[in-house]
Amino acid sequence: MWYSQDSSEMPVAQDILSVTASFNQRFHCFGRSCSEWTLLVLSLLNIFAVTGISTKELYSSISRGISYDPCFTFSVAILFTAVYGTPFIIQGVLYQQSHSLYLHLASVVLAVLYSVADYSFNKEHRDDFKIARMVIGLVFVSINIYLAVKVTTKITWTEFLIIGASDGMLCIYKKLCYFLMLLKLDLEAGVLLAIFSLTKALESNFQNIVIFTGITVYSLSLCVIGSIAVKKEFKLLVFLFIALNFALPVWIPFQVMYFECPLQSSCSHEDAVLAYTRLATGIFGILFQIYICIEVIKVYKNFDYGLTDRAFAGLVASESTNLLSRSRALNM
Repeated sequence: MWYSQDSSEMPVAQDILSVTASFNQRFHCFGRSCSEWTLLVLSLLNIFAVTGISTKELYSSISRGISYDPCFTFSVAILFTAVYGTPFIIQGVLYQQSHSLYLHLASVVLAVLYSVADYSFNKEHRDDFKIARMVIGLVFVSINIYLAVKVTTKITWTEFLIIGASDGMLCIYKKLCYFLMLLKLDLEAGVLLAIFSLTKALESNFQNIVIFTGITVYSLSLCVIGSIAVKKEFKLLVFLFIALNFALPVWIPFQVMYFECPLQSSCSHEDAVLAYTRLATGIFGILFQIYICIEVIKVYKNFDYGLTDRAFAGLVASESTNLLSRSRALNM
């Protein structure tokens, strides 16, 4: 009797396992799991919602025609961070690159922080759209962070499973990928600094053009020089990269000239918000530059250990991500 009861339960268990296997097989199309596709879809929905609402807020700000309008500057910053992080979520999920996923999450977190700041400090221009943008961003970011950690810690995430490479070489490779991610994040921070450094943002004056162009070119140059230096292991370029990083504190005296307004009783609320945001963005940029210098030194110490040799590059290139038969590239 005991044997017959156990036998009757076995088909039920087999049916459950069969359904589960069928479900996993169905949602593992192109080598990606259900969690990975969910992460991609939710991230794109979040970007679509944030960019849509920010575009509407940008139009409203332009319609008001106020030269010092924090809503305009915040809307531009949010749009930039959301659009900048979009390619990285696609690249991270489809090609299994965890650093691209984290770079996207960092961009979206910045967008959410600016949404919260815009709603908190710009009390005169609060509306339901800003509340919706803030709430949607917070909810989606929380879910996406959980999903990103979940998918990148699974054994099916094979980004750094390179057959034939030693553990030491993989550790060096991980540090290189991490530093390249920091370079892209530093470029984003530089452009944000340029956006918040604009005075009378709605006016296309010569000063705005010089400020925005100068900071953007400086940030882009750092990204290119740092990338070439570590990929090709050019030691002189590493020293040049570190030297250029220490040029950012020159921005401080320039910023102090525009920080007089919050110290005066006649300063408007809009001017004070922009001044404090500009200062906070600049301080974050300086601290981030120091951290990048520390990380580039770590990568520099691993030069001449064979990371750029053709043998290791061939091992990396031979590893396919099982999606559209695309091979990994050493230069990320």
